[in-house]
Amino acid sequence: MYLMANFNLKNYNEVCVLKPVKSRAWLGISFVICFLVFTFLFSLILSPLLGLNYLGVLSNGTETYATSFYAVVINTNSTDSDYATEQAQAYRVRGGAGVLWENETYYVILSAYPSEDDAETVKEQITTTSLTPEIMEISINKTDTASFTTEEKELYNKSFEFLLSTLNSLYEISYKIDTGLMTELNANLQIKNLLLDTSYYYQQILANESDNLEDIKTILASTNSLLEYVADEEVLTSTALPYSGDIRRVLVRLLFVIYELE
Repeated sequence: MYLMANFNLKNYNEVCVLKPVKSRAWLGISFVICFLVFTFLFSLILSPLLGLNYLGVLSNGTETYATSFYAVVINTNSTDSDYATEQAQAYRVRGGAGVLWENETYYVILSAYPSEDDAETVKEQITTTSLTPEIMEISINKTDTASFTTEEKELYNKSFEFLLSTLNSLYEISYKIDTGLMTELNANLQIKNLLLDTSYYYQQILANESDNLEDIKTILASTNSLLEYVADEEVLTSTALPYSGDIRRVLVRLLFVIYELE
């Protein structure tokens, strides 16, 4: 766990200017374009600064899957589980993961990002609170498969790539909900597709009884259970907590399953 030294705020200076037009149709089109640009800028800049969906920050968007995630965590500086739970719930209501992690004292995990800059952005936005946020890097390291059989290597490599894909998909889905790029219903459908894929990979690797594959089996089993929860339509329609936060919580819990195994 470490505190980052540098902070680079992404700059957005686009200004929409309405110019005189000859046609009311063109005036209407200009208005729509300006409205869409304003909505986009609001979701990226004003919404985070006002504390609305402040955990939905876009990653830097590389084509390869991230193999490290950067979790924004808050040390409650307390061993009181009731107090820590209260803190976690407060962040859940605002769309955070609100996952508790005990390491001498209780930590609240707010979210995790495939981009260190995005994690740093969120960390900077919440430094006004009485609790100091920190950044924790969680690396998803590939197991040395030198001693694996050809079949084991193939099963492991396919499962590992799928795991990276799923982690990145969960982040993207939660981000798109927060910024209005995806409806919660469509997000739920994507989660269900991920669940079907997870079941497929898990059943494939489960048929092989090699001890070499035990850790990846454990991770896939956890992935399956976590996705079942967030795919549940009762969770989708519940108004108790933001659905994007539920997905974010699944991402964080899965990352910590991996973290504990390494």
